[in-house]
Parts: sequence; structure tokens; C-alpha cells
Amino acid sequence: MVSFEHKQLVKRVAAGDRCPDDDDAYQDWRRGRQHLDLLLSDVRGMELIVTALSPASLIHTAVLDADHPGLRDEQGLRDWNCTLFDHSAAERGWVVTGDEVRFEDVERHWGTAALDGGRPLVYGRTFEGLDGPGSEYFEVAQPYIHHADAHWRPERNAYCRFDRSGDWVDVVSITDPFDSKEAALISFSRRALDEYLVEHQVVLVRIFDFTFRRIGDQINWQPSDFSTRAMRGGLTFTRQQAQDGSIASVRGAQIIAPILTEAEAVRRVRNRWRHDNESEDHVEFRVRDLRSDQMATVSSDPSTTTSYYATAGNRLPLELSPAFFKPEVLSKYKADADKYTVLESSIRCRGGWGLRSYHTNEAGQVIAYIKDLRDLPRVEQRHWAIYNEEPKAGLPDRVIMTDFLGQWPEEFEPREKLVDVLQRWRSRAPGWWKWRPRVDPHVRIVVPRTGSRNEWEAAIGRLYTDVIEGFVYKPLRLILEAQGVEVDNRWRSRVLLEHILQARGELQEGQGLAAFLELIEARNLGPSHAGETKASAFSQRVLAEHETYAAHFEYLCAQLADELTLVDQALTLDAED
Repeated sequence: MVSFEHKQLVKRVAAGDRCPDDDDAYQDWRRGRQHLDLLLSDVRGMELIVTALSPASLIHTAVLDADHPGLRDEQGLRDWNCTLFDHSAAERGWVVTGDEVRFEDVERHWGTAALDGGRPLVYGRTFEGLDGPGSEYFEVAQPYIHHADAHWRPERNAYCRFDRSGDWVDVVSITDPFDSKEAALISFSRRALDEYLVEHQVVLVRIFDFTFRRIGDQINWQPSDFSTRAMRGGLTFTRQQAQDGSIASVRGAQIIAPILTEAEAVRRVRNRWRHDNESEDHVEFRVRDLRSDQMATVSSDPSTTTSYYATAGNRLPLELSPAFFKPEVLSKYKADADKYTVLESSIRCRGGWGLRSYHTNEAGQVIAYIKDLRDLPRVEQRHWAIYNEEPKAGLPDRVIMTDFLGQWPEEFEPREKLVDVLQRWRSRAPGWWKWRPRVDPHVRIVVPRTGSRNEWEAAIGRLYTDVIEGFVYKPLRLILEAQGVEVDNRWRSRVLLEHILQARGELQEGQGLAAFLELIEARNLGPSHAGETKASAFSQRVLAEHETYAAHFEYLCAQLADELTLVDQALTLDAED
């Protein structure tokens, strides 16, 4: 899936190669008007064609020092003579002349002194001795890929990175040069390319050759005596045609300098890593000032707050003053698990920013310190400001203990108890249970904080998958058979475990694993399993008994932790016996 801009360039190259039926349009076409217009317009766009290969088009690009004397040699730039496969990234290589073998610098031949020393951004390579697919392919210059901090992603057909918002940035986009129905093309993001040009003080010289003929015309390629040479918008090119008019060509070179100044490039790079934009206003938040114990308005500007160690001579609010938010502030991040990792007390955006900590009070409000909020990108600060509200309850006692008194709570919260059990099982890897997700339990098991039924159902689904589906039937059946219990093959994890616990004396006849049953029922009565009517009735019962989805989830976590501990003790004893 290449970018939209890249696809448009591929279509324009392919469209330019097609011969028009209309005679007037044909005359414009064979003069290369569409192709030259493309070379002039993409310089101002988001994507720049660096390499192109099609039945009628060849485009290749060299990197030259900005003060290279060949840039002033208009005739020399037009007289290039090379293919996409004439260059090597090697600096030195073996040379054999007769019986003599020596080691020399590798020359990159462009066919003209005007491009001497030029370095390609893309190398065409041929696998000698191999025929068919894969025998010819293109490589992007590795120094550029490393400079851009980009990585190959086959599903995007591009070298990519993430921006500070965690969105994909296609640095180099590729339409497979030897498996394309239209035109093979490699384009570079102009933004990243300009930063490279400025930093290395270089420019691009894009060489091109376009050939035009009607299908069916008899080719008699004897160039006419005349040719038209022109300089247009950075293009220096030559037009030629056959004496009988059956074929024509346009070839030449184009000098492309960076659009950015050095100061603009430095500002871009700084903003990408520090995500501060000097042209944007700071975002304001209402916080509970811990210094005065009053509500105050502060902004993401660090000068509006102070630290514990710099309170002399000012009355500024403390930078650890908490701001309070509706729990829906988290919904944006929980809705995109690929882009955001939402833990119980922190958020991380892939390849980008992170919120170091957040908490939840007994009123269900999300709490974050102004010091951490100002580390977010401006767009995220504005998102949080939308949900900012007056506090309905204060900081939880556990938060005061850990963040301000430097003490560690002696007891686990319900979710922490369950995560602790699962983490120990995952590390121990017993044969009767397996942790199947690719991430740790503390990443998967997060309390649903909003009033959204969808969020609660998703959290229940993960809990069911991670806990219930983690049990392995065969070892559990063997344990029961060893106890002399006749096993029904229809029994699943809950029933198998209940019979094991009863056989061990941990449960009385008729007793069961209530939390297991509750979790299974909650999962099975979701809309994807039971239909909307039953799902709605069950969710209403949950809210009637627990008031909030968060309270129900925490209740399940606490009960499951106790039952899993009981199971662990019984199965550990069984293994020892």
C-alpha cells in the first residue's frame, strides 16, 4: 500500500507514455510536454520522482556537491550516457588487467564529466547467472535510509518511520520496478529529502530520457540534422526526431536544490524530536494547585509553574499540580491499539510521545500532572484540554503515598493481584497453562474506565482469552485421570479445574469457580455471541450490581486472582505428588 501521492505519480508517468489518438495532441506528446510538465510540477509536491522506468521513460538521479563545477556545464549535463545499472555503492574494488590484479577506487560512470563524483540515490542491480523474477532489482542508498531513520515495511512498499504523533511517514515509496502494470517508480518524500540536502550541502541532478513513437510505425531512427536545446525552470534538455517523423526523443537533466533554508531545516528537526511548535499558543489547563490548595489556570508553558526547589520569590503553582479529566479522554487511545499502548497508569504512542503517568480517583476521573501534560505534542495537549474539568474527588491515597511520600503500598489492587499471578505463571510456564499473547499481562489487562459498553466488552474479551483460553486441556485431563476420575471429553477448563479442586479437597461437592463462571457468562453474553437483547440485559445487571463497568472489571480481577491462586496451589501439589 503505497501513498496516494506516489500512486498519482505512477499514473502520470503511465499516462504520459500513452500515445494520443488525436493528431494535434500527438504533436504535443512527441515534444515531451506532459513529461516535462511532470518534472517541473513534482518538484513543488510532497513526493519527488527519483527513479522511473517504463516503455517510454527513464529517470535517474545523482547527488552532487552544491558547488560542483559540472552544475554550470549545460552541454555536459545534456550529454550524460549511462543506464540505471551502471553504478556501484562500493568505494574500492579489484581490477584485473591481463595477469595484473590490483585494488582501485571504483568510478561511477555517468558518461559526462559534468556528473563526475555524483552518487546515485538508487542503484539498479543485476544478479548475474539468475534469470527471471529477482534477477534485476533496485536498492536505495543505505546512507540515505539510515540518515532518514527509515525501515522497510513490505505491507506499505516503502521505507518508513513514525512521526511524533505515531502516524506512518513514507520516506521512500516503491512501485516494484519489474512487476508493474503501469510504470516502475521510486519516489522520495520531499520533506525528508530536503533535510538531507541541506545537511550535506548537496543538490540533485535528475537525468531523463523520454522516447515517443506510434505503435505500428516503421522505425527508421536516423536523427534529423536539427535539434532544439532549451533551458526551462531548471531543466536543460535536447529534443530530437527521426527524419521520417516516426520517432522522437527528449533527454536532458534537471538541477533540484533544496527548498528549505538551513535554519528551517534545523527548526523542523528540532520540532520533530521536541514536538514544540513556536508558532502555536500554549494550551491552558485548570489544575488543583498543591501549593495553595486552590484551583488555578496554568498553561503548558513551563514558566507558569515552579518546582518544589524554586518557590522562593514567587507564588506560582507547583508543576506537580494535578489536572482532572473525564475518563473519555482515554477513549481515543484505547480505540487504536496498533498506534497506542495504554497501560493502567501510562500511555505510549509508537515511535513518538509518552504520558509518563496518569491516575484515576474514586469518582472515575483521570488525573495527570501538568508537568507530564506539557511533554505531550500540542495536538495531544489540545485533546486533553477538551476533557479537563473541576475535580470531583481528590488524589487517591495510593498516589499520595507513591508519588509524594515515596512509599510503596503493602497491598495489591485487584488488577495488580491478577497480573501478578499471570506474570508468575508466564515465567514458570507450567504445562497446564500457556500465556498466548505477545505482550506482558500488565499491557493486556487494563481496567475500562469510561461508561462505554464497547470498551468494557473488549476488556472482558481480552480477560477471557488470556485467562480461560490459556488452560491446556490434555494435561488437566491426565491429572484428573490420575485421581481416578472418569473424564468427559466435553469438559472444558472451568469444569476440569472444578473437578480437580474437588478431588483435592479444595472445593466441596457442588461448589464451583464463581469468578470463572462470571467471566465466561460475561464473554458469552456479548453482542457478538448472544445478540443485542441478551447483551444489553446482562450489561444492565452488571451496572445495577456494581454501578460502573470499571468496578465490575476490578471485582472480576480480584475474584479471579483468588481462584487462580487456589488452582495454582492444587496443581502445584499435584505435580509434587
